[in-house]
Amino acid sequence: MSRAYSTVQKLEKRQEILMSAEDLFIKQDGEFPTVTSICLYSSIAKGTVYLYFKNKEEIYLALLEKYFLQWADPKKIHSKTDSIDEIIQLLIDFVSKNPYKFKLLNYRNILETRCDAEKVVAFYKNLMAAFTAFTTAMAKALNEDRQKAGQWLMDSYYFVQGLWRTANPAHNLKSALSNTEMAIFMPDFETNARRVLKQMWDSLD
Repeated sequence: MSRAYSTVQKLEKRQEILMSAEDLFIKQDGEFPTVTSICLYSSIAKGTVYLYFKNKEEIYLALLEKYFLQWADPKKIHSKTDSIDEIIQLLIDFVSKNPYKFKLLNYRNILETRCDAEKVVAFYKNLMAAFTAFTTAMAKALNEDRQKAGQWLMDSYYFVQGLWRTANPAHNLKSALSNTEMAIFMPDFETNARRVLKQMWDSLD
């Protein structure tokens, strides 16, 4: 295969690597495939992958960033969005419809410790920019203070992250928990997320 030289070609090649890694991540039920597996799946040479990513953890940190940018995409808030309930629903819908994307949250600490510090700092800077854009659009749509919207979104992120993990235990435990009185330890994600996120917003008034 010819090496990509132009900026556009490099972006396309990087995206191809990420798409291949994402496909394998889904097929392997949330387990990291190796760089070798990604290369075999995508027919991209290992040396080419290492031009863009130092290791597989950098690949998945890049995927996690992509998912965060999708979750907090300000374009989701349009001119007809006029209630906190609508915003809550769009945030919950993204998680419910894309469960494999939130599986990466379980590995965030691993990713951060195995990636170069500058990569991790860049990751958080991009997240901050996305969250700022989202809360700006949110505050404008609701005619509310941006600081309030920002505080709520960060609180919501931390809560949703914890609730999702609790609501999605290891696969071999799901049936055991759901069929006993211990089901309380596997709460329904959508119901509880909607209820608590609304309470969080109301508490900031």
